[in-house]
Amino acid sequence: MSRAVAMNVGMLVTYDEIKERVCKMMGRDPTDTTKAVRAVAALYAGFCAALCCLPFDNSKTKIQKMKPDPKTGALPYKNIADCMLKTIR
Repeated sequence: MSRAVAMNVGMLVTYDEIKERVCKMMGRDPTDTTKAVRAVAALYAGFCAALCCLPFDNSKTKIQKMKPDPKTGALPYKNIADCMLKTIR
């Protein structure tokens, strides 16, 4: 769920902003967009969405692949937040 929120925020917030900036650079009205303007905005928004959800994807994969310690039997991560903090450290 956290990944979906991060991806949607990354995409929805950036798409309109980038579309407006591209229109200004091209001297167009932001409400009168062409397929090229929408394609450029979608490309950048998709990149931003991927960048926002990458930490959550990384943590999810680490949690799915974690194995208990052979000596103690303890798992390396308690939850996604713990996984992210340990990854940053």
